[in-house]
Amino acid sequence: MNRDRSTKDAKVVNKVPGSGTKIVFLDCDGVISPFGGQLFAPKQMSFLRHIITETGAKIVLSSSWRMTEFGRGEVSRHLVNHNMPTFIACTPYYSGKPRSVEILSWVEANKDRYNIVNFVALDDINLPAGAPNRAFFARHAIVTNAFTGLTEADAIQAVNILDDSNNIE
Repeated sequence: MNRDRSTKDAKVVNKVPGSGTKIVFLDCDGVISPFGGQLFAPKQMSFLRHIITETGAKIVLSSSWRMTEFGRGEVSRHLVNHNMPTFIACTPYYSGKPRSVEILSWVEANKDRYNIVNFVALDDINLPAGAPNRAFFARHAIVTNAFTGLTEADAIQAVNILDDSNNIE
């Protein structure tokens, strides 16, 4: 992955005390597990690892995998097996509500606790379409192709979104 700035500089971004937390909301199916492909596909996992490494972001599980203990355990195990920290939390589930509402609810409830400065949502669903504030959410969403999953271009875009300072207002 080529970036305009050095990797050394990038890794310091979110590690300065008081600098705030960047969050990646992670869907699994269609993002790190492309449809018709391998679950937790190595290539897609490497793109996710790039996002986490470059930005110091923390993962919040927004996928339906969060709904069961088995699912959460599998996601955690695969993140660790691919040299990433496990997720710090899961979004709430609101029956009949779009996932974007669940994500925004989690951000609102946790922005002070984690000093959240920015977030990106990785999903194969067009999350901005169901968001209360579409324009705002569109600036924080990467919509993947479900059959290819997370790509290098998606990962670069996610890093750029997360590196945009204090963008949750």
